[in-house]
Amino acid sequence: MSWIRDTAQGHLYGEADVPEAPVALVLGTKVDADGTPSPVLAARLEIARRLFDAGCGGRRW
Repeated sequence: MSWIRDTAQGHLYGEADVPEAPVALVLGTKVDADGTPSPVLAARLEIARRLFDAGCGGRRW
């Protein structure tokens, strides 16, 4: 875990500080058989939606 922490140093942002980028990657966790995302994935997707709506992470098609 220390390697991950050291490598991520300087690349972790609060929601209000995320720099604009041409793409965004949302890493997933579990999705139930009925298509319901796990609570962790649902939280990640919600943050991604807010960032996208704020203009971060790509363009709308």
